[in-house]
Amino acid sequence: MTRHLILIRHAKSDWSDPALGDFDRTLTKRGERSAVAIGQWLDAQSFRLDTVLISAARRTRETWELLSGQLSNTPEAHVLESLYHAPPGTILQAIAKVETGNVAIIAHNPGLAALATQLSCGQHNHPDFSRYPTCATAVFAFEDWSDLSEGRAVLEDFVIPRELLSDQGSD
Repeated sequence: MTRHLILIRHAKSDWSDPALGDFDRTLTKRGERSAVAIGQWLDAQSFRLDTVLISAARRTRETWELLSGQLSNTPEAHVLESLYHAPPGTILQAIAKVETGNVAIIAHNPGLAALATQLSCGQHNHPDFSRYPTCATAVFAFEDWSDLSEGRAVLEDFVIPRELLSDQGSD
C-alpha cells in the first residue's frame, strides 16, 4: 500500500520584534494566509494525513493550527523538540517511529530542504524547490520506510503558497 510523506516548511514568520528569540517568533499575516492555503490544498488533493510531527517552535505550531483547520480529517499530532532546526537524519529518525499511515512533518530549513532534496534524487523541476521557501510543501510516495533511505521515494507534488493565493497583500 502506498504511503505519503509530506514535508511542510513553516509559514512566513515575523522578525519585527528583536526581543523575541528565534524559537518564539510568530507568523505574519502572509504566513497565516499561506498556512490556510496549504491546508486547503492538501485537503483538495485528498492527501489524508494520519500523523503529523511538528517542531516545537511557535511558528511551526501556529502553521499546524491554521493548516489543520482546513482538513476534513483530524490526524494525530505530536510536537517534538527534536525537530527544531533538525538535520535530515534527525527528521528521518522521527519519521521512522511512525509505524503506519501517511506522515507530515512541519519543520525548518535548512534540514527540511536538505531532506526533500535527498529524497527527490533530482526528480524535481520546480524553480523554487532547491530554496524551499516558507510553507513550501513536497509530497513523496513510498511503499516502505527503506524506500526513504534508499532513494526510492517518488516526488508526487510540490507547491508553494504563492501559486495558491491570488491575493498577495502585505505582511
